Amino acid sequence: MKFLDVGHTVPPVRWQETQVPMTISSPQHRPTQTVERAFSLLDVLADSTRPMNLKEIAQQSGLNASTCLRLLRTMELNHYVVRLPDTSLYRLGAKILTLAYALESQLDIRTIARPILQELSLAVGESAGLIIRQGNEGIVIERAAGPNALRHVTSIGYRGPLYCTSAGKALLAWCEPEWRDRYLRTEDFPALTPATITSEAALRTELERIRDVGYATDFGEREEGLVAFAAPVRDAADHVVAVIGVSGPAERMADDIVPGVIRKLLHGAEEVSRQLGWNPQPVREPVAIASGT
Repeated sequence: MKFLDVGHTVPPVRWQETQVPMTISSPQHRPTQTVERAFSLLDVLADSTRPMNLKEIAQQSGLNASTCLRLLRTMELNHYVVRLPDTSLYRLGAKILTLAYALESQLDIRTIARPILQELSLAVGESAGLIIRQGNEGIVIERAAGPNALRHVTSIGYRGPLYCTSAGKALLAWCEPEWRDRYLRTEDFPALTPATITSEAALRTELERIRDVGYATDFGEREEGLVAFAAPVRDAADHVVAVIGVSGPAERMADDIVPGVIRKLLHGAEEVSRQLGWNPQPVREPVAIASGT
């Protein structure tokens, strides 16, 4: 397997925006000023690494002190803000944590990922799936078949090895280091094709490359003639909780097509992550791709 420098700047691919802009022409659609101001104070407190006094809050929010004080007192009564005893310092209250836990319990990664997988599969014309790790295998928990999807596309519930699939290698690359080290030391890596990575040292090098470029590749490692890519899905704590994968036949994954597929995959994985509460960073452009030739 070799790595090819793309050699040119690829224009960024923007994820299709599906949100309908809010119409504010009618009064019922106009934001409530008091609520907006209260939210702005919560944002100020959330951005601070320490409790803040009234003057600091007013300066950073752009509101006058009397307005800030009135809003802070109301939010304090409802436990969204706490004033520290015997001080004039404020911080976020426990109700914020209650809301955060409630939101986390309502987030269903499959429900979130499903429409994004559908858009991704249509955009690249191939199958897309959501995969998690269970023990020494990756398991498909959601999928979408594109217009050109292979007939034998993996179904929900399909299990595959970690060491020779793009999704599996991505899950390995970002899993707990202690678990990964134990897996690499104790597992065997039988060759399924001539391209399969079969040594611990080579697989460790591959996983380092995956973490560096931000996505995993599979050029016929599990099945000859099959090409696949996978990118991590992160939660609000920046933990990789799943990966999104795209796969298709080698004849439709030419070197000039691959960078665009990877960009769309990265944006799809970022969108799922964002909806899980992750704070996204700019997506790096793919600078290197693996080729089976």
